[in-house]
Amino acid sequence: MGFNIAFYSILSLLSVIICYQDLRSRLVSAWLLILYIVVLVTGTVWFSGFQVLIQNIISAACYFLLCTLGVFTYYFLKEGQRPKIMDSKFGWADALVCIGIGISLDLISLILFFTAAFIISAVIGLLLQQKNKTVPLAGILVILYLVFICISACFPLDLML
Repeated sequence: MGFNIAFYSILSLLSVIICYQDLRSRLVSAWLLILYIVVLVTGTVWFSGFQVLIQNIISAACYFLLCTLGVFTYYFLKEGQRPKIMDSKFGWADALVCIGIGISLDLISLILFFTAAFIISAVIGLLLQQKNKTVPLAGILVILYLVFICISACFPLDLML
């Protein structure tokens, strides 16, 4: 019980700080991102075990590889040349947050969470595009992850067949 309270408190605090930094300056501290990932890995091992962490790492790696190939192919076809995705379309903080959240979720939850999160981020991006601003993806993802945890706790779904 004590670990649960500490885990969710630290995760919430880190999420709020990451969101604030991303919204304010579009830069997130590397140490803050590393701490966020360490907290997520620790929580995953504590709640689910090391074997589940390994499975989640493999699932997340495959999922993000497919996503990266899809984005790369889209921009290659659109621009007609090899696109530069990192730093111009997707920041390092965004990538690290995706990896941290990805390794804390099983495959079904990973697909559901990131599908919903990327759709919500795209809508926010369309709204911000009118103001000529970039999308604070890392900030959006950490807050959506907290919402996802709360919804999962209130309405547990047995999605594993």
